[in-house]
Amino acid sequence: MVYSYPQNIDIYQHGILIEDDEIPASLSRIATTKLPIYSSFNLAIIDANGQSLNQTGAGLASVSEARFRSDYDEEYDLRYCVLSTLYHLNRLIDLYVLNCQQFEKRHPKGTAIRGNLHIPNAYYEVDAFLTSARRIYDSVSKVLWKHYYKNSKGRWRSIRSAVKSLDRVPPDFADILKTSWTTIGEPLTNYRDCVVHYVPLTNGIETGWMDFYEDRWGMTVKLPTNPTSKSRSGFDFASGPDALTYCHDTTTKLMKLCTDLMALKEISEYLNNPPR
Repeated sequence: MVYSYPQNIDIYQHGILIEDDEIPASLSRIATTKLPIYSSFNLAIIDANGQSLNQTGAGLASVSEARFRSDYDEEYDLRYCVLSTLYHLNRLIDLYVLNCQQFEKRHPKGTAIRGNLHIPNAYYEVDAFLTSARRIYDSVSKVLWKHYYKNSKGRWRSIRSAVKSLDRVPPDFADILKTSWTTIGEPLTNYRDCVVHYVPLTNGIETGWMDFYEDRWGMTVKLPTNPTSKSRSGFDFASGPDALTYCHDTTTKLMKLCTDLMALKEISEYLNNPPR
C-alpha cells in the first residue's frame, strides 16, 4: 500500500513532515508534494537546490524522435536503475514519515524525551536501495563503452576496471567518474557487498530511534560506519550515518554523475540524432 500525503507538504530529514510554512532551520528538505509527481511515486524527491530528482531521472534517456528501442538499451538501462533507486528511496521516506506520525500520536510533545521502535522494514528498503544504487555504476560503464569503445573487443569486467582505463573518455568526465567512485561508489559497494554476501546492516535489533528536532519527532535508523567488518559483532553504529540521510545524499550525487554523463557531446548527439 502506498502512503497517501496531503497536498502542499514538505518532508525534511528524519521523516519530519511540514504542512505549513515553518522551516526547520537545522534540517534539509528532501521531498515535497509541491512539484509534479511521476508514476509509481507519491513524492517528488528533491536535491539541495529544490530540483526534482524524479523529473531529472525520468528525462535521462529522452530522445528527439522515435527510433528502434534497441538503439537505446544502455541508456534506458541506466534510466531504469536511477528510477529504481529513487523508488526505494521514496518507500524509505514513507516509512520514516509514517512512523514519526504514529509515534507523535502516542507520545505528544511533553510526554517523552526519547523513544524507539522496532522497524525491520526500513532495513528491507535500505537493502533494496543499495542494490539499485550500486547498479548505476555498472550502467554508467556500459554507456561509456558503447560510445567510446564500441570498436574494441569485449567489455570492461567491472566498474573497477573501467575507472582504471578511461583513456578514450573526455578527461573532465573521467576525473568526475574516478572521484565519484572513490567517494561514493566504493563505500556504497561495501554496504551492498555486506548485505549480499555476509550479514544485514543491523545488530539484530533493527531499531528506529525517535528524538525531537525543533519540536518535532524525527526518526534515526543507524547504519554501521564500517560495513567491511562483515560482522554484527564488529559493526560501529555509534558513528554511523542515518539510513535516510545516507540514501538521499547518495542518490543526489549519483544523479549528478548521470546527468554529467548524458551531457557528454557524443552521448547527447546520439540521443538527438541516433543511427537510422
